[in-house]
Amino acid sequence: MTVEFILSLVAIAASVITASIHIANFRRIGNWRTTDAGKEMQGRMSSAETRLTVAETKMRGAPTAADLSSLKAHVAGIEKSVGVVAAGVDRIEDYLLRDKK
Repeated sequence: MTVEFILSLVAIAASVITASIHIANFRRIGNWRTTDAGKEMQGRMSSAETRLTVAETKMRGAPTAADLSSLKAHVAGIEKSVGVVAAGVDRIEDYLLRDKK
């Protein structure tokens, strides 16, 4: 037996071992859903999907940035109107209080 023949046998043995490992991994990967850990993972994923669906449903009614901007503009307008009304009320109060003295 020569060194080249021995090295070729070692290479073939390494290839067979590597192929066996790959086949075992593929079989294990294919069966992960039937294990307890796989079933637990599926349950957790289902729970996460349910929570995500609930959150999406709740967010459908939430205001957008444009809605909030519009609301801020309306509030600013109301504040100006209230300021004008408050000034008018102050003038009326002053007038009424001055006349009663």
